[in-house]
Amino acid sequence: MIIKKSIYNKVGGFNEEYFMFGEDIEICYETKKIGMNNFYSATSTLVHFKGESTKNDINYLRNFYGAMRIYFKNIFSSNQFLLTTILLISKFLVLFKSIMPKKQIVEIKTEKNILIGEKPINKLNDLFGEISLVNEIDSSQDRCNIIFDSNYLSFKQIISHIDNLQNGKKIKFWFLPEDYSYVIGSSGMNHKGNIIFLIK
Repeated sequence: MIIKKSIYNKVGGFNEEYFMFGEDIEICYETKKIGMNNFYSATSTLVHFKGESTKNDINYLRNFYGAMRIYFKNIFSSNQFLLTTILLISKFLVLFKSIMPKKQIVEIKTEKNILIGEKPINKLNDLFGEISLVNEIDSSQDRCNIIFDSNYLSFKQIISHIDNLQNGKKIKFWFLPEDYSYVIGSSGMNHKGNIIFLIK
């Protein structure tokens, strides 16, 4: 989300009633109320490393549906019937999802490590072990760690590689920043992102 500071201040910023969910929706609603437009860029591509949103426990569900109740309370406060309906539905969903069997996230077991770059990065050896250095990678790779050197590839190129490699593959993708101070990665869309600081 990108918003001008002047508009952010004009609508009072993010509503601190929320915790992690809902504040972005409400600020979009508030900007529309003052005559501004919201634009969604469907063609933008980004990499999002998940954190708390990968959880599916009862506290996560309560936070999520609790935020939706706050939103409807703030926006539709005059419609008591709607508010009561939303409250009952959200409580039912929390109860229903809490008793459903949890989806098991299977950790990927990798068999090799590949660095896409133009030079070896010795700091990675303690973390990954033996690493193969390549300039290009083919789509047949599977069960491996793939480390992208952002000094060698643009993020647009990295995202293109991920698109070509991830379908049905068991691959962990890692990103090295330009200063090689850490490596950040994830095993997939249902896994938390990991950041590991590298010893100089």
